Amino acid sequence: MAPEADLLMQGIRQIHYGIGSRPTHRIVFTINENEVVVLRVRHSSQDRLLASDLGVD
Repeated sequence: MAPEADLLMQGIRQIHYGIGSRPTHRIVFTINENEVVVLRVRHSSQDRLLASDLGVD
């Protein structure tokens, strides 16, 4: 689960990704039934997402 998991009812997950010895990006996604929805691809150095980044108020 991602640190932002509490922003959406279905939760938010993350995968760390990068080519080489360490991950450079974070893929933030959610799962709706049989569908994976990628919400953002962010650099590892960026702060966590806010509700406004997801259109949630």
